[in-house]
Amino acid sequence: MPCYQVFFIDEIDDLHCNLNGVRFIGRLVNFCSVTGYGLVSDSDKSNARTLRVDFQNIEAIRFSQTKMSRMKQATLTSLKGVVVVEDLLRHKSILDNSKETEDIINALNYLKKKKPCKEVIASTAIDKSLQELKSNPNKSIVEEAEKLINLWELNGSSKIQPTFEVRYDNLTRHIRRNAVRLFTEALGGLESDEICADTIEKEIFHHYKRLISKPYKKTVRKVVFMFKHQKKEREALRKHQMSYMQLLARCIQ
Repeated sequence: MPCYQVFFIDEIDDLHCNLNGVRFIGRLVNFCSVTGYGLVSDSDKSNARTLRVDFQNIEAIRFSQTKMSRMKQATLTSLKGVVVVEDLLRHKSILDNSKETEDIINALNYLKKKKPCKEVIASTAIDKSLQELKSNPNKSIVEEAEKLINLWELNGSSKIQPTFEVRYDNLTRHIRRNAVRLFTEALGGLESDEICADTIEKEIFHHYKRLISKPYKKTVRKVVFMFKHQKKEREALRKHQMSYMQLLARCIQ
């Protein structure tokens, strides 16, 4: 339906105006005499004729009244093509060692958000872990693993892409290596204990947003104390009767 509004001819400047929340840009055409609203000449306001303005040939741009939704700024590590090798190894360790279905599914869902290149897949050997999951007795795990394999193939994960190695500072690496050593000694010092200790340290480091903070150091001390003085907890972790997540839930506050 046409829109009507009173104008003074001398005040119209290229018809760039805003009327009742509608911005009109264009030319006014097809005027005819009516009573009520219309176009009024500034030079003859006393005996002015009223005209109807037909806006059929005028472009109307209505401004949305809805509020703009909040948008979260993307970070570098949130991009699909940016793959942190340590995070990939952390989730690979979960796929290899965890007996909890929920932990494995969560790890697979995280990996779906990434698009690693051929070199990263080969260096981490995560493709072998995914192939082993295809023989898992749990059907949901098998389905998710197959979806991830197909997704990486479709996204061109076999392509060779440039990689950039980024390392933490020497102090951070020293503190983390020391934490792994303490965990290994508290568990017994076996080779399997070292793998377990490395996985636990990565989970703690990830939980505290990859920062060597006071809570990180406090949690490391708690885990070492637990391994040294609570034999039941130590044996339960070795025999996979308790997952890493359950262990850390008791130590992380």
